[in-house]
Amino acid sequence: MSEVRRILIHVSTIALLGEHVLLVQESKPENHGKWNLPGGHLEVGESLVSGAKREFFEETLVEADLNGLVGIYSGIGRTGYHAIRFVFAATVRTPELARAGDEILAARWWDITEAKLLPDKDLVSPDTIRQIINDASQKAPAPLNLLTENFS
Repeated sequence: MSEVRRILIHVSTIALLGEHVLLVQESKPENHGKWNLPGGHLEVGESLVSGAKREFFEETLVEADLNGLVGIYSGIGRTGYHAIRFVFAATVRTPELARAGDEILAARWWDITEAKLLPDKDLVSPDTIRQIINDASQKAPAPLNLLTENFS
């Protein structure tokens, strides 16, 4: 097993609209052109919910209302870091206005079946993305009050 050098906390948001899921296409060099859920790293001193809302807006340029926690996904990255991803379910206020934001090439509503069939080479963390889409589309998210965040 590779040595874990650091822990990264990610927040992601999955927005479903009928049988569609909103994905963003990354512009960063390490994942250039790959599709992902809107999200990113949590900033120091930022709550999970605030971070998820901020990242969603930065990447899609639309507001989202978080309505639950889909799951917490954990794994060791290619470069030896331990990634913990908190994934929130959201309703998008103006879905027709979703477009590429910060460090994003495109934002697109994909048919859920089509998104899950994208080749591995076209997805960031393909197994995890497919699992999140399955989880979000097949079961109700946990309530947000499951999280206790104390910032005093």
